[in-house]
Amino acid sequence: MARLVSFLAVFLIPLTASSAAAAGSLSPALGGSGGDAFVTSCSDDEVLVGVRVRADAWLDSIAPRCVKVTDAGAWQGTVRTLAVTGGTGGFPATRDCPRNYAVSGFSGRGSAFVNRLRLECRRLTSPTALRSNSAPRQTAFVGGRGGEAFEPFHCPEGLPVTGLQGRTGGYVDQLQLSCGR
Repeated sequence: MARLVSFLAVFLIPLTASSAAAAGSLSPALGGSGGDAFVTSCSDDEVLVGVRVRADAWLDSIAPRCVKVTDAGAWQGTVRTLAVTGGTGGFPATRDCPRNYAVSGFSGRGSAFVNRLRLECRRLTSPTALRSNSAPRQTAFVGGRGGEAFEPFHCPEGLPVTGLQGRTGGYVDQLQLSCGR
């Protein structure tokens, strides 16, 4: 029995840990620490393909946009917008990836709030994978020019973004991307 436990500890626990690290990772946080925490995710058969925001000098609110994906990596059906979190100021804008692409990362500017955001998109190869050897496409920036530049973050191992989390109040205080499942 002791040998079985030793075998499991040596061989199976590291496999479980590496699988958990590969899927379900979070990007670094862009922005500050104010507001209330939120977590929002696409359905299990969807990926994040864009965001709907209200913005001016910073992001006032954000709502993820998700779509179902076929086994071949094609969008299936229409893009749906999830619940909005944040305030009501600023001007409305939508930033979506091209058809059959999904969000793979982001860059922007942040301070106490998320000042500016740009999404990176890569072509889908399946509902759970992106073509990592192709050049990414980027959406136009949304938001203001204040804050400090945030280095681009790319999801690991060709994983698509499947959700957002962060902190909001009257503005989007903080934003992180959830990669994979």
